[in-house]
Amino acid sequence: MKKAFPALLLTAMIATGASAQDKTDVTQSQTTDLAQSQTDVKQALTDVTQSQTDMNQKYLTSDSQNQSGKWHSLKVGFDLSMTMSLQTRGMKFQSDALDLTFGMGGRLNLLASVEYIDAHHHHTSFEGIGLGGGLSYRFGNDNLNIGKAVFKVGSTVGNADWKHTYYDVSFRINPLVKKQKSPLFIGLGYRYADSHTAGIGDRSFFYASVGATF
Repeated sequence: MKKAFPALLLTAMIATGASAQDKTDVTQSQTTDLAQSQTDVKQALTDVTQSQTDMNQKYLTSDSQNQSGKWHSLKVGFDLSMTMSLQTRGMKFQSDALDLTFGMGGRLNLLASVEYIDAHHHHTSFEGIGLGGGLSYRFGNDNLNIGKAVFKVGSTVGNADWKHTYYDVSFRINPLVKKQKSPLFIGLGYRYADSHTAGIGDRSFFYASVGATF
């Protein structure tokens, strides 16, 4: 009996050690799994935060593009002007014009124009309506109106006294450039008139104009 007791004691100690080792292994496995789960959660939160940051940056970029005038919805404006030219080879003209502008809020815009033209050749007056189109390029920004450059091509229509096609380039400058949204402008321009009426040759005119932009 005395000889068997040490053997039983040794067997119990071995069994107890094995059980403790098993418990340690299980605990370590659970700890590892828990740490891995926490790591996965942190990575998921990081991914969500990065996605939100990217989305915010996209919206900020879009807002910046809108504010800088790079793209907007279609905008329509118009210029009213009165023009008087210098005399060239016994002829001069004056006109009242309405120019419509179409654009996306940027500097470059399309233009459509209608004019009442009253030309004087020596002591004879020639009246007519001109229709045209072209481009305008704005200088400055949304808060500072410096002026614009305008190029247009037009032709008299209907029963005009002087039938001609005209090619026109002008620079319209805002004299109150420090005042935001000032509508007033003065302009200097050049017009070449290709005459289609017998007895009246082609003409080149230099002119000045005043008007307002809306």
